[in-house]
Amino acid sequence: MIGKQIKILLFPFVSREFQYYGSFWGSHTDLGEVMELAKKGLIKNNIQKFGVSEENDALELLKEGKILGRGVLVT
Repeated sequence: MIGKQIKILLFPFVSREFQYYGSFWGSHTDLGEVMELAKKGLIKNNIQKFGVSEENDALELLKEGKILGRGVLVT
């Protein structure tokens, strides 16, 4: 996270029922350590790629809980 505040216009936020989510999981030092682990190949992740034409199939698999890890649309 960078900065101390975020400015959001009240009326558009309320009238369109927007929701904002965020996460804070560690410090800048922690991020650097994680990036070093990733460079060394010590972090494993599961990514299932879908073409844009497969977006409906990907959404269905997501609804059914059949995507392990992340589903990513690629062009």
